[in-house]
Amino acid sequence: LGLAASQIDTTVDLILASLLGAKMVTIFNFASHLQQLPIGLFGATIAQAALPSLSISAAKDEREELKHAIVRSTNQMLFFVLPISVLFIVLRIPIVRLVFGAQRCDWEATVLTGMTLSMFSVSLFAQSVIHLLARAYYALYDSKTPVLIAIGSILLNTAFSLLFIQGMHLPIWSLGVSTSIASILQAVLLFYLLDKRLGTFSRKDLFVPIFKMSVASLLSGVVMYVPMKLLDQLVFDTTRTFGLILLTGSTMTMGLSVYFFLSWVMGVGEVHSFIAMISKVR
Repeated sequence: LGLAASQIDTTVDLILASLLGAKMVTIFNFASHLQQLPIGLFGATIAQAALPSLSISAAKDEREELKHAIVRSTNQMLFFVLPISVLFIVLRIPIVRLVFGAQRCDWEATVLTGMTLSMFSVSLFAQSVIHLLARAYYALYDSKTPVLIAIGSILLNTAFSLLFIQGMHLPIWSLGVSTSIASILQAVLLFYLLDKRLGTFSRKDLFVPIFKMSVASLLSGVVMYVPMKLLDQLVFDTTRTFGLILLTGSTMTMGLSVYFFLSWVMGVGEVHSFIAMISKVR
């Protein structure tokens, strides 16, 4: 029930999107499916992989090891999710056009889908971390707390969605804003209660790497934004698919290269773990 909260949220948002017209339902679905990709790849999978070690530590009452496992998994997760969030925000229009095609999405629909995706992307970190924090509660034989918090998140998201759509008459992207607000508050509350229950997490081990990764992500976003604008106007014909692929691919490569380089320079430990993982795969 707790992990299904996001699906319930999506269902409520779809009902509200239908009030804006069938086209808006399609736009919301497109944006929602895109934002679920990094959550499924890195949020849910890393959380599932962490559950056995969390459970063993909890069963042995090794609280320090349990907290260390949560911090380590959080940093691993955000190392991938944060740059993808920035990438989705900066390259939202090219990504939507590449994935769904100009024939299926006219320009207005493309802009609205991209804007909705960018609003969702603000909370990708929170939506991913929720999967891990919920499993930390499961390891402690507590499934009630994450479910109750998830129910509160659903109610909050519904209230904001109604306010934005029915009260303020905002466009479809406002549903992404309401989801982001509810998700961030849900993640913060899960962490706050877990922090009180297990004893204070090491703020240095948790927040210093996250701060470094956030700075690297933001700078990579700047690096992507400037060449995207220049290449779009001067070099690539983005009215054609091949030109759009070249623009998106080259800009994405520059941004991610800058992200990995800055993370390495600032001493983010997950860079070395990533390199080791690539070596094993190779």
